[in-house]
Amino acid sequence: MLIFVLAIILVALTFEYINGFHDTANAIATSVATKVLTPFQAVAIAATFDLVGALVGTAVAKTIAAGLVDTAYVSLITILCALLSAIVWNLLTWWLGLPSSSSHALIGGLCGAAVASAHGVWSVIRWSVFNPATNKMEGLLPKVILPMFISPINFFSLVASSTTMSPSSSPRYTLPLITIGEHQLRQACRGSNRACRCSRPGSVENR
Repeated sequence: MLIFVLAIILVALTFEYINGFHDTANAIATSVATKVLTPFQAVAIAATFDLVGALVGTAVAKTIAAGLVDTAYVSLITILCALLSAIVWNLLTWWLGLPSSSSHALIGGLCGAAVASAHGVWSVIRWSVFNPATNKMEGLLPKVILPMFISPINFFSLVASSTTMSPSSSPRYTLPLITIGEHQLRQACRGSNRACRCSRPGSVENR
């Protein structure tokens, strides 16, 4: 059992390493493409704020650990399968040059592994559940699917409104500041997400 647990830890670290060069490219793309930052500056900022983000916040850990699937069907094998599927998907999309989310890859792997553990019973996935303790909806739909569509729309609206409200004579000063600020905030959020999802991919009992 101990060797198996150590093997899972090794696979999780491998996932994090691959996740690093996979997601950092997505994070720094706009800053480098617009020549606001050099590649070296962008990577340095990404690494710094990735570390800062990893030291704060546990919301993603709680969601992935117990908010998406029935934990009765989450075992060490389930976690291993989820990590391996996310690794394969990250490598495939990286090789093909397709921007994709490692978080969604891991969540998809976890959901698929849980369904397989339940012998094809899809009800193990918590699609949308009301939590009376927090008075909020939880589950895959409100926590994963809806934000996947809402977040790019919100960010587009924020940048568009910021650019519109800026004086027409100063976009070359305003846009770089917006881009750098977005770059730092996004990388801090990525660091927090990565640390959380790697540390607690699921609540597992000894079974």
